[in-house]
Amino acid sequence: MGFPKTLWTLWLAALCVACIPSLHPLYTTEDLIDEPLLIGTWTDGSDAFVFSPQGASAYLLTYEDSSGPGSFTVHLLQLGDYRLLDLLPDDALLSGRDDWYLSHYRPTHSFMAVEVSEESLALAHMDGQWLEKHLQSAPDDLAHEVIDGDIILTAGTEALQHFVVEHYDTLFHSFDRYARHDDSQ
Repeated sequence: MGFPKTLWTLWLAALCVACIPSLHPLYTTEDLIDEPLLIGTWTDGSDAFVFSPQGASAYLLTYEDSSGPGSFTVHLLQLGDYRLLDLLPDDALLSGRDDWYLSHYRPTHSFMAVEVSEESLALAHMDGQWLEKHLQSAPDDLAHEVIDGDIILTAGTEALQHFVVEHYDTLFHSFDRYARHDDSQ
């Protein structure tokens, strides 16, 4: 007996609202920071995230979860008191595709709040349900489009930053916690 249809629907809905795509990054070069503590493998027992350096002020995030592997180019930024990740899908997955196919591909940014220490990593996706309700009641607060029921943020970086700082505690309130995995084992 598989997952009941209702649970599948709820699970997919929760997954889809967790990553709100943005056409623009959340950072400018002045906002980027380096954090050596971020580098390494983090796990919660089932999912694993590996952060490795990728050039100046960038990281490669590879992950393995129940849906399979993936990778992102990640930038860590500081906005006031808040640290956030800006994730962009890694183009390596598109290698070997022809130009015509690639001309239809537009990667989008997504954002997560992050807290990191020597032994723990906490990540929070944007609360898509709150954002949807907020933008329905105040559509001019942040430039966006709704396509096939999905929110796509179209605001520029400055407007995104202002909105995130103003609504940080509401946008990023549910953190998933991960422990550092000893890679030497």
